[in-house]
Amino acid sequence: MYRKFKDHGLEIIAVNGIGESKADVKAWAERHGLTFPVGFNKTSTDLVGMFKVRAYPTNVLYDRDGKVIYKGEGFDPAAVMKALGEAGIR
Repeated sequence: MYRKFKDHGLEIIAVNGIGESKADVKAWAERHGLTFPVGFNKTSTDLVGMFKVRAYPTNVLYDRDGKVIYKGEGFDPAAVMKALGEAGIR
């Protein structure tokens, strides 16, 4: 999705919420061909608490004004595509 929509305004920031080392996360990102940034929690629970994460992955989409337009546990491509479309990213 990122490759398809990055030129239409989509930005992705992955966040490691489980607490693996930076080296392990970097190796995982490289193995999976991630081309967007991966952030890290300051503690093992700060972002998990902020976003009320109960499962991995949890996807949170914001519109250009910073409003949450979608939050879903697991990866549901159809729901993400619908939310992107509603945000004007096609």
